[in-house]
Amino acid sequence: MPTPHPNFRLRGALITGTAAVPWTMIADLGGANLPIGIASLVLTAACVGVALTLGRRPGPERTPAEGWNKTFGRVGLLELAGIGLSVAILAPTGLAQLIPTAIALVVGVHFFPLAKVFGQPQYRWTGVGMCLAAAVALVLFVANLRDPSMAVAGLGTAATLWGTSLAVSVRG
Repeated sequence: MPTPHPNFRLRGALITGTAAVPWTMIADLGGANLPIGIASLVLTAACVGVALTLGRRPGPERTPAEGWNKTFGRVGLLELAGIGLSVAILAPTGLAQLIPTAIALVVGVHFFPLAKVFGQPQYRWTGVGMCLAAAVALVLFVANLRDPSMAVAGLGTAATLWGTSLAVSVRG
């Protein structure tokens, strides 16, 4: 009898739903900071509630790839290396405001192999959403719109993660 796998659906929904919170803190929206912070906590609580309610019910059969745990570990290490490299390059060159954009890109790219590793095709859309947020943020940065760039990197990534959490909970 095969060993049952952890409930990747529930775990994925909880991780993506809660990981959105720090991304909302990147955007400095002046007087809107408090309402955005409150909305962030409410959306996160909603994602956690939906995940705990719907993420446990049976859904589409998702079979992780052979050796999923080793591949997941490698993907995680590459993600951390990409983040570290981004910080190491951008911080000393006076481009520290691009760090969230670079991290959004690295984290977005890491979702593409995770879609296969966990048999969770929705993660491709997570990767696309985060990479798109990073691309728009980069364009705004180059256009010398630094605060909007940070807002797009932060809020675009957060929205993508909340959307992923809800999609994984609801659709499996």
